[in-house]
Amino acid sequence: MMSGTPSFLDLALAHLDQPLQDTLRSVDKQEALEDILRFICGSETRSSGDKWDDRASKRQSDFLKAINAQLKPSELKRRRDDDSEPSETTAPKKAKLGDDIVDDSAPLFILHAISTTAPVRKKVDIVVTAASVKFVNATSQAIEAVISLSSLQRAFVVPTRGKTKPHWTVVILSSDVPDTAAPQIIFGLDAAAPANLYTTPTNGSKTAVTKGAETLPILRTLLSHFGLPNPVYETDTKVFKSAASREAIAGTEAYLGAKVGTLWFFADGVLWGEAKPCEFWPADSIVDIRVISATGRQCSATIIRRSEDEDEEGVQTGFTFLDGREQDGIRQWVKKYRKVPQGTDEQEAELVPTAGKMTINSLAMLSDSEDDDYTESDDSSDEDGEGEESEDEDGDGDGEPDSNADDDEDADPDDDEEMAGPDDELDPAHHPLMRPGAMPKMSKAAMNMVVGMMEEGLGGGVEEVDELEE
Repeated sequence: MMSGTPSFLDLALAHLDQPLQDTLRSVDKQEALEDILRFICGSETRSSGDKWDDRASKRQSDFLKAINAQLKPSELKRRRDDDSEPSETTAPKKAKLGDDIVDDSAPLFILHAISTTAPVRKKVDIVVTAASVKFVNATSQAIEAVISLSSLQRAFVVPTRGKTKPHWTVVILSSDVPDTAAPQIIFGLDAAAPANLYTTPTNGSKTAVTKGAETLPILRTLLSHFGLPNPVYETDTKVFKSAASREAIAGTEAYLGAKVGTLWFFADGVLWGEAKPCEFWPADSIVDIRVISATGRQCSATIIRRSEDEDEEGVQTGFTFLDGREQDGIRQWVKKYRKVPQGTDEQEAELVPTAGKMTINSLAMLSDSEDDDYTESDDSSDEDGEGEESEDEDGDGDGEPDSNADDDEDADPDDDEEMAGPDDELDPAHHPLMRPGAMPKMSKAAMNMVVGMMEEGLGGGVEEVDELEE
């Protein structure tokens, strides 16, 4: 043996049971055991001397990969130095996704070297078995995550926006509403197969996909092994077609807070996709989609999800910076595909008033009760006036002389036009708004909002408004 270097065998024997120590020490070829132990541990063997080269390192690396592939996830974990319970000041680490799922069944389908966004952001092999889907590191073959197939509910295949080449995004949800306990699967694949795309079918060998071949059939085959309770959703421009995109797509770009993504419209609901966490609104859970716009160039859309408790208001999710040209398409989708559950009043599906500060956009959907009262009073006054006129007509019919007859004969012709009956056609030139100094009626809510905007613009704040009110 080479002198001056520690013996791996002696270090190993010090941690073994005495009977095993005696057995190993009785072996004649102690140097062979030393070299095997060094090879397993990833060190240069003593017998190699100066002949250790890249080929030996590669053989050693391949051996370590083969060992890792045979080990279960629990065996790959590093054990704690002590078995004591964690202290109160030390927070326990979050368990890795799928640690409690043990699945040794044979793979049904493998899609190799795919870049995923969730549940892990790595390049992995997607391995589908009878009970789970595994995400195996494409380089080290270590299992990164495991998800039970029974927890998955819906799958979507949508085109990826913002790519120079056609690209597919696959979204698989275990719950319509995002939750930390509900895993999501998000990954992408070019629409035309790249040169290094491989699949492994059931009881088959790793096969290269022809370069340039369509990958959509491969994705459909992969998803067919998931056994989902709902069909795989694919976009259809007959259901919804973007008016702002040059390409025929069934979605529109939007922002949820600071995250940009796409609202995809299906016959069975709406998907917020691409930007995790994704969310789905089934058509029968949508109370309404409120679309409002201040300028017409951009608009916002608020999706209202029906609450399980009928007494509670729906859950609202607001999206901003939609192209204004999408307004009509969204409203048409709501009118055609939104489903009102049986036994629910149709009024429940009407717009829910906007909560929070009033804006110009919300004024279009609100009415001022005081204005309504004012209008009703005008109508009643008009009716009273008509009643008095009818009484006068009855009086004239009795043959009683009219003391103001001469004044009526000298009256201005314009007055005769104003006294015209309701069946006479209204001359636009005599419309009340065409008179000098006339102004269109403005609701009290609109005036209060404009006054508030002017005060804020001139440097006044909420405190100044309160002082004026006091």
